[in-house]
Amino acid sequence: MKYRNFSVLILLTLLLMSVVPLSAQDDVIECEEGFRLFDHELLATEPVCIPEDPERIVTVWTFNLTALLRADASLVASLDQEFNVSQFPNWEVELSELPEIGRPPNFELMLSLAPDLIIVSELFVEDIELYTSIAPTVVFQRVGTHTWREEAEVMFDALGELTAYEALMTELDNRIAELGDLLVDATEQELSIVNLRPDRFRLYTQYFPGGIIIDELGFDRPEVQLLPVTPEVFNDDTEAYPPFSNPYVRDISLEVIDEAEGDFILVFGSFDSNEEAQAYLDEVMANPLWQALNAVQEDNVYISNVNFAGGDIGNVHAMLDELAEAFGVADEFSENPYEIKAPIPELDMGMEATEEASAVMCEDGFRSFESAIGSVCVPDVPQRIVATHDFNAGVQVLSLGGPLVGIPSRFGELAPDITQFFDLDNIQTVGQYYEPNIETILQLEPDLIVHEGFN
Repeated sequence: MKYRNFSVLILLTLLLMSVVPLSAQDDVIECEEGFRLFDHELLATEPVCIPEDPERIVTVWTFNLTALLRADASLVASLDQEFNVSQFPNWEVELSELPEIGRPPNFELMLSLAPDLIIVSELFVEDIELYTSIAPTVVFQRVGTHTWREEAEVMFDALGELTAYEALMTELDNRIAELGDLLVDATEQELSIVNLRPDRFRLYTQYFPGGIIIDELGFDRPEVQLLPVTPEVFNDDTEAYPPFSNPYVRDISLEVIDEAEGDFILVFGSFDSNEEAQAYLDEVMANPLWQALNAVQEDNVYISNVNFAGGDIGNVHAMLDELAEAFGVADEFSENPYEIKAPIPELDMGMEATEEASAVMCEDGFRSFESAIGSVCVPDVPQRIVATHDFNAGVQVLSLGGPLVGIPSRFGELAPDITQFFDLDNIQTVGQYYEPNIETILQLEPDLIVHEGFN
């Protein structure tokens, strides 16, 4: 049996919500020539008009700089070079060429750089007008480190580089799958994740980048390091699991160091660049309680300088390298594309070529969208929509306040269930539903045609 596929509703919702202001869906936002209306589920403001092809971009955010550099993004300034250089030393030349905005951001410096687009986390926004007075600004929500993929997506989407984002994520997912195959025996072990900072002993849950990757590889975790509720539930009810100070980490004292126990312990921190962190690591490792742990006695401890808490595409590749080294499969593991500065791969690299993978390249002013028939290019901002089904397409467009110009009739008349709720005076009929009049549709010059779908 075939079931009705309501992907058309999802398509229309995403398309038209980027056309219609969230607070006043009767008014259509029009952007000037050379600009497009930008919206995203992580956008912290109303939809905003941004350049279609930004050429001077300021990112007020720590992560994903090297990924953006791989995409040839026209960056003119960044937030935090120290972290990025420490994690990606072979990118030091490229990163050092970007002026630092500073913490808090130096708006005079930002203005002097004449950006045409600013991308900033809401963590650094106290007064949005300080940013928007300089350039169009995309402010994304900081939900938590567990949404690091979505944060990267909103940055690439704002630059009009979603194809590059998808290729980078495919490349990453391929390496995760490859390492998972290499570690199929090792994942039978329970992996404990510990972070040491000066005078701070911290356990990490499954809701942070390293925890997510470890879970995707198939490792089990010590139960005491697992949060039994989602971050959203935790944020709504801070008493859900009191020992954790937030959904991602738990600080413990050396007296309860046994909670760091596991078949294998991975300890990460900035030991090669922070003398105080190294001194605290030495203190912990000399502690008799640490020495009594089974993993320590079995020599199943690995010390890493990679930031397993960092939400960065390139940094996750570094995590994979460290795990490959920790479990003795580094020689069999593929090269890190950030270490060898590999170009962004084609979307079908490392996987079977599929229709979906090959149909994502769209002209300027269009974007790829997954519909019931596969990937299609649709306008960034549709202006003239024709529906070829009255209820399962036309009603959705009308409900969202979209620019509908054509709708089919039903047995020669527009359905009363539609006319009693919507004004159709300026909307032309385009034949019978399931029997569209192609000539009439062509005369209307639509830029988007929507129909119901089946699968």
